[in-house]
Amino acid sequence: MRTGPVVSTILFRDGERLPILLDEQGTPLWNPTLYVTTQLRNASLAPSTTKAALEAIKLLNVWADSERINLEARLAHRQFLSDIEIQLLATFLRTRAATTALNSRPLSLVRYASRVRAAPGAARRQVDPHTAYNRITAVASYLDWLAKYLLEREAKGMDQAAALTIALMGERLKCKRGRKRKSSINARMGLDEPQKSLLDEMMGTGSAINPFPLEVQIRNAVILDLLDLGLRAGELLSLKVSDFDFQANTFTVARRHGDSSDPRRSQPVVKTRDRVLPITDELARRILGYVSSERKSCVASRRHSFLLVTHKLGPHHGQPMSYQALSKAFAKLREAAHGRLDGLSPHVIRHTANDRFSRQMDSQGTPPAQEEKMRSYIMGWREGSGSAATYTRRHTQRTAMEATLMLQKHKRDKGRS
Repeated sequence: MRTGPVVSTILFRDGERLPILLDEQGTPLWNPTLYVTTQLRNASLAPSTTKAALEAIKLLNVWADSERINLEARLAHRQFLSDIEIQLLATFLRTRAATTALNSRPLSLVRYASRVRAAPGAARRQVDPHTAYNRITAVASYLDWLAKYLLEREAKGMDQAAALTIALMGERLKCKRGRKRKSSINARMGLDEPQKSLLDEMMGTGSAINPFPLEVQIRNAVILDLLDLGLRAGELLSLKVSDFDFQANTFTVARRHGDSSDPRRSQPVVKTRDRVLPITDELARRILGYVSSERKSCVASRRHSFLLVTHKLGPHHGQPMSYQALSKAFAKLREAAHGRLDGLSPHVIRHTANDRFSRQMDSQGTPPAQEEKMRSYIMGWREGSGSAATYTRRHTQRTAMEATLMLQKHKRDKGRS
């Protein structure tokens, strides 16, 4: 039985995905659904953006319930959030307590409120600044729309004074966002050489330390090979067999937002740019072998062309692999590594691929400007977006740290002689 608000996704026949917020009975909440339909869907925002906004709105509703605030009734009667309430809301949106509690186990809203007050340590655990910034921005936009909509509905219009007060409420909340940019000092890095060697050994087909059953080891080896090229998780899961040209040994990373042939409600998509990437003869043979054997043995895989499928017997057998299944596979790897691969994820492997690319460019003496252009293409970024430059700075930071250690070592050795 559902005991809290849940963000779900409607899958239309034409392939469109529309995230919605459901109440405890599984009924769409009216105002959030109206907001998503009129403000976000009509703006052609990606489903992932809409879902993130609804996750923030869900937390707004949880916070209002925990504070015994009937948000819609108050706004309809021009009783807007006070400065203290705005501060409490912003603090709540910056913590992990709400997300962790709601996602880990069934939890009623009333019980949730008492749990937050009873767990002083939970309130201090914060999400990263980027997530907090986006949550508060989404809630401020929704509150602005909701207040105006309710006043116009109740009073058949809104005066200038009310409009100004609503705007100020939103601005005061946005002032609590802090900085959006993440610090480069604590930025997530790729795997070091021992960790990458351990991962390769664990994912080797037939390896004694491979934690997966034999029937999925070839598929998982293909997953790692493709992630080693710098693919995002969504790009990996959206690949189709038809994207591979085994004559030219290339494959296409293609944007297919709203693909009607994809049965997954949470559709994996290519985030930015299409691109064509090369593969070695060995990788081409491995992928072709997986397609013609393990994948072909799953009868349901013949009904679609997605490369990676679920091999576990059950209702999803042969269906395209989901985000959830990929996450479970990485969780199993982290557990089997006994602390040596903590934090491992597809995106960490993408960071690792960028580190390897940087070293390759250094060894070839590639000029920085050319390196940035090449990196942007391989990783699927728009030229000039700044994403490639971020990885170049990280590599420069790592190289500078290694050089500093070498200088210290040289000074120490010289002092001993």
